[in-house]
Amino acid sequence: MSIKEAFPLLARNEGVWEGYYRYYNIDGEKIDEHKSRLLCRIPEPDTYHQTNLYRWADGKKDTRDFPSKVEGKKLVFYTDIEGWAAAVDLDEHNRTMMLSWVRKNEPGLYLYEMIQVNDDYYVCIASYWYGIPIPMLDFFTFLVRCRLLDVCL
Repeated sequence: MSIKEAFPLLARNEGVWEGYYRYYNIDGEKIDEHKSRLLCRIPEPDTYHQTNLYRWADGKKDTRDFPSKVEGKKLVFYTDIEGWAAAVDLDEHNRTMMLSWVRKNEPGLYLYEMIQVNDDYYVCIASYWYGIPIPMLDFFTFLVRCRLLDVCL
C-alpha cells in the first residue's frame, strides 16, 4: 500500500519545512534552542525519507536522516532510531500524528511526539516528551515549523 493511500496525513508532509526546536526542563526553563530545516520526501510509493538539518546560534550543526517504510497504517523507522508514526484515527479532522521511538545509541531514552497541523498544512506544531529513567532529567521540546515549498528540491 502506498503512503498516499495508507497515511494521507503524512503524504501531505512532503516538502521543505523550517522552524525552531526549543527544549525546556521540567521547571519550564528553556535549556536549548536551534533552527531546523526538514526535507520531507516520498522517493517511492511505500517509503518516506526525512532529513533534518539543525543549526545553533553558536555555529554548531547536525544533520540526521530518517528513511522509513509503510507497514499497514504505520510508518516504521529502521535506522539509528526504531519506532513508528501513525495518524490518530480519533481525530475526525485528520490533523494529528503520534510517534514513538528509541535511539539505538541512547539506551533508556524513549521519545513520544504529537504533531498537529493546520487545515492548510502550512503550520505544524509538535511536542516531544523525553522519558529518561531519572525523573529529574525529564524534559520536553516544542517545535513550530512552516512549509516553504510544496515540492522538495
